[in-house]
Amino acid sequence: MHRCDSNHFGIIACTNNLNWEQFAARIDETVTPEEPLQGKLIRVVRPVT
Repeated sequence: MHRCDSNHFGIIACTNNLNWEQFAARIDETVTPEEPLQGKLIRVVRPVT
């Protein structure tokens, strides 16, 4: 989708993480420095344990 048209409000792709608190924190720490998100594709990956 991002390759077809980068004129979007931002796309966030995440790996599966069932630890919801860790998942939310990881999204926040990855996305916050990237603001504004418009036109960006951001990947959030689960930390290796």
